[in-house]
Amino acid sequence: YDTPYGQKGDGLLPDGTPVCQMKKEEAVADGKTKAPASVEYPEHLISVESFKKYLLDNTERLQTNPYSMGNQISNQVAQIIARDKQLRAEGAEESICELLVEWFYKHQNPETGNWYHYREGDNAKLIAFEGNNSLLKIIDSLNQLGAELPHPIEAARSAMQILRGDEAATSVCDMYNTWYAIEQVILNVKKHSKLSEEEK
Repeated sequence: YDTPYGQKGDGLLPDGTPVCQMKKEEAVADGKTKAPASVEYPEHLISVESFKKYLLDNTERLQTNPYSMGNQISNQVAQIIARDKQLRAEGAEESICELLVEWFYKHQNPETGNWYHYREGDNAKLIAFEGNNSLLKIIDSLNQLGAELPHPIEAARSAMQILRGDEAATSVCDMYNTWYAIEQVILNVKKHSKLSEEEK
């Protein structure tokens, strides 16, 4: 079957047996045809306006729990890209991909290059790992969207401070995500930065 990500299905089951295809048009008793069922999308991907509302509704979550929010976006960014193309083809004047990138840019913490915003009483472990894990998830989305990461030096330094710091990882993900985030910052600078070659 075709996927919400825009990938075309081959019409075959895993064992190679052809899938019994549903007809796009079905004959009805009066000889007319019935229109095919419309494709269903998650509520926030129905229109540009519903996507704007989704971003607005999740702004606080991006700032207070950016790893979780970044993960949610990262897991659906391919679907967002595919839906953006469909909406533009249908006449949408705004791009939901561009709206997403602008939303990330607006809420990034320029001091750290990640998306964690300090709150009174935060402990060092939360600041370090929540911030870096948010970087990993959001930079993955930016790389898929072909968008430049603002404040790449600050982002890389924040991640490297974890490697040099005394905070013990709570899981293997904390260490893996740190190294991988640094790699993704380098990849982003190489592929998507608007800086001069010398600055890169």
